Amino acid sequence: MERRALATSMAELSALKCLSKAREEEQKRLATRRRDVLVLILRHLVDNGYVDAYERLSSESSVSLNKAGCRLAMHACNPRSSSSPL
Repeated sequence: MERRALATSMAELSALKCLSKAREEEQKRLATRRRDVLVLILRHLVDNGYVDAYERLSSESSVSLNKAGCRLAMHACNPRSSSSPL
């Protein structure tokens, strides 16, 4: 009887571990999706000349476009910038 209880307990523990891992993976996937959506919005803002909105959203969300190509696009849209984007 004791072995059955131990086996059942181990099975429940294993099931809880699997559920926890699945929940963690789902949370990571959702965080990545949210970040990707923010990047798309930020690119749209830069591509359409809304540099001030880009800067505000970027600072509020702690997400920015750090690639050289994105910096070049921002530089082209920002008439106030006179320094090299790179």
